[in-house]
Amino acid sequence: MNWQARVLQMLRVCTVVIAAISMTSCSRLIKRGQSPNVEAMEFNDQIDEVKYIGDVGGTVGLDKQKVDGIALVTQLSGTGSEPPATPQRDYLVEEIETHQIDDISGLLASNDNSMAAIMGFIPPGAKKGDQFDVLVQIMPRSKSTSLAGGFVMQTRMKPFVATRRSVEFGHNTALARGRLVTNDVFESGDKEALQKGGVILGGGTVTRDRQTALRLLDEHRSIKYTTNIARAINMRFSTRVAGSPEGVANPVSDRLIEILIPDDYRHNVGRYFHVMLNIAFDETADQRINRLERLERELHMPDKSSLAAIRLEAIGDEAKGALKRGLRSEHFEVQFHAAQALAYMGDSAGVPALQKAAENEQAFRWHALTALGSLRDSSSERALVALFNAESSEARYGAFNALRDSMPGSPMADGEYVGKEFMLHTVPSTTRPMIHVSRKSVPEIVIFNGEQHFGSQLLYVESGLTIKSIGDGKVQLQRYMPGGSDRKLVCSTLVSDVIRNAVRMGLDYTDTIRLLKDARQTGALNSQLVVNALPKLSNSYRAEQAAQSGAAGQSRTASRRNETISTGDPSQGKGIFGNIER
Repeated sequence: MNWQARVLQMLRVCTVVIAAISMTSCSRLIKRGQSPNVEAMEFNDQIDEVKYIGDVGGTVGLDKQKVDGIALVTQLSGTGSEPPATPQRDYLVEEIETHQIDDISGLLASNDNSMAAIMGFIPPGAKKGDQFDVLVQIMPRSKSTSLAGGFVMQTRMKPFVATRRSVEFGHNTALARGRLVTNDVFESGDKEALQKGGVILGGGTVTRDRQTALRLLDEHRSIKYTTNIARAINMRFSTRVAGSPEGVANPVSDRLIEILIPDDYRHNVGRYFHVMLNIAFDETADQRINRLERLERELHMPDKSSLAAIRLEAIGDEAKGALKRGLRSEHFEVQFHAAQALAYMGDSAGVPALQKAAENEQAFRWHALTALGSLRDSSSERALVALFNAESSEARYGAFNALRDSMPGSPMADGEYVGKEFMLHTVPSTTRPMIHVSRKSVPEIVIFNGEQHFGSQLLYVESGLTIKSIGDGKVQLQRYMPGGSDRKLVCSTLVSDVIRNAVRMGLDYTDTIRLLKDARQTGALNSQLVVNALPKLSNSYRAEQAAQSGAAGQSRTASRRNETISTGDPSQGKGIFGNIER
């Protein structure tokens, strides 16, 4: 064999070897072009599964902490009563003594005061100074008939555990105080019964931070594990403490890792931990590359897109390209999950999809609005303002609520504090005129479309105040005072003008809502009047898609890691001394 033949033979051998090496390498590393056809992507189902944080531990502090107390409701108009001699009264006396009041017996004996049970729910991750709603209810055996117009004296609230022999109290956790709104203002039915309970909107103030943490399962507890997991979490998440960046995870033992909550996830703590539980740790570079490829493929499968998006979000910036390609999917569910993940990563590429979801998909509305609020940039602000024109009242007020909470400096969420009673907002809207009154978090009235007027039929009479239309686009407000020194005001028929002047004449939040309801019932107000149109947490869209695709249940470990964490309010709860219903 001459030298030319030998060279050719060696080249053939090298080619075969290179091809073999290439095939072996490609079984582990799948290369991707600039714009792949996801359905046609080469995919290796035999890639080893990595270990996720949710495989070795679970969450602590994601429940809503129930706190209770016994309060004195004052400023009633003869509808209160002296509380009977019970342990509840003794508890209340101890509470009143903290205010250094001398004549406690006289205070309790007055029919203008009443003892009441109070209850609230502190959300996960709450910080000192955060506010929450407080439910108020007349006590069993009480002779009080109504809490209408009542004001709750400052009262301490704490968690408690009822045992067979006693009631054990935890630490003082919150304070409750403020004007309550009775249930009859918002609900129809037995007025007498409804006036025995109510709510102080935002009347609870947290006095100690709530801890959130990860706890390792017994079989995995070790300093090495908590250290490695904390390192993996801090590579993905950080927050600012005293103005400086800081990791969110702090291992405090061989089992427990304290977790801080970044501002971007403050209104969706459940998602934050869902993402965290799907962070992989002790993963090789090859595993990470191949997992990223596989997750992108799964993202484009509607029945798998939700979890795939969560896991891509857990990877971080490296996964943004895959998520942005998900926005081009023909399946809207895929677009939505990709857009939501991008929003929590600070990327506004998915804002149009989130706006569409908030407007048209009830199952996605809460998630879409919360994600838009987390962005806090000009694109999300424009999307939320555009939703003021949506047909759905939930979409409209939900968008306003998200804008107010996330960007309080936005001129579109600005308002005025009317008579130290409630916030009044007037926002632009091109759809059907709507007035929204809040039953949660903050007393406020939002007028969608400021050019709303009371009609000529307006006539409202309440406790010495008469509000009536007098023609020529004018409304007269007259307060009848003892001794004949009446007060009189005249203003335009504009709803916002009448509300401002009615408060000047003595109406509070409760009275103003009654004015609007009465005008709506008599035909003096043609606008849509809506109470508490807040979107609810829902996964019905996903459940429907899963049912259609015949998706099977997950394993016990996987379901623990991938279960959607709900932080919704319970509809009712048992208070210290009886039931309080919302």
